[in-house]
Amino acid sequence: MKKYDWKKEYNPIRRTAKRILSGDPLSDGRPLSELIEPDEHTRKCLAFEATLTDRQIELLQELGFLPIVERKYPPECADCPYTLYEREHGVCKYCPKLK
Repeated sequence: MKKYDWKKEYNPIRRTAKRILSGDPLSDGRPLSELIEPDEHTRKCLAFEATLTDRQIELLQELGFLPIVERKYPPECADCPYTLYEREHGVCKYCPKLK
């Protein structure tokens, strides 16, 4: 198992942090480093965000330290093969788990 397995993460804050830290290529095969190359401080912040619990994220959002994300994916989407980008662009409307 990878250290940062972002595909099974349903919380958007943790999912984004884990995806950037994972170094997995983009869907078109290009390396993620073509778009973003985090410095050491950013890596530490992302590693911290990747370990937060849902409750800790909610508290940090209430205090204004993390952005408030309007859409959170339910736990039943943990095994969804689609990426966050694909989900936000409509593939979930056909999902039998969400009906």
